[in-house]
Amino acid sequence: MLTYEALCDHSTIGIQVGGQLNVTAPIDWYGVEYALVRAIDPSGARAEGTMMITVMHVNYPPSMSGVPDLMVRFDEPFVFDVSHTWTTRTSWRRR
Repeated sequence: MLTYEALCDHSTIGIQVGGQLNVTAPIDWYGVEYALVRAIDPSGARAEGTMMITVMHVNYPPSMSGVPDLMVRFDEPFVFDVSHTWTTRTSWRRR
């Protein structure tokens, strides 16, 4: 029966029975990293290889801020331009 090891800098790699790898990246991290994956047999013989892991950044939805409290009359038309209140996340943390 083989045992397995996996080593990398950012992601967490879980190895299931049979050698299936489950890779989980930290929240808000994206980028490319390399993992060393090793298989070891009962006599200590080993084989290893490098695996590239690419984590794409998440498409965050826009958010709205800076909307003042509004008081309007029910019987009069009211227009409020919200175009200046939308923001998108443009800075990404790379750890």
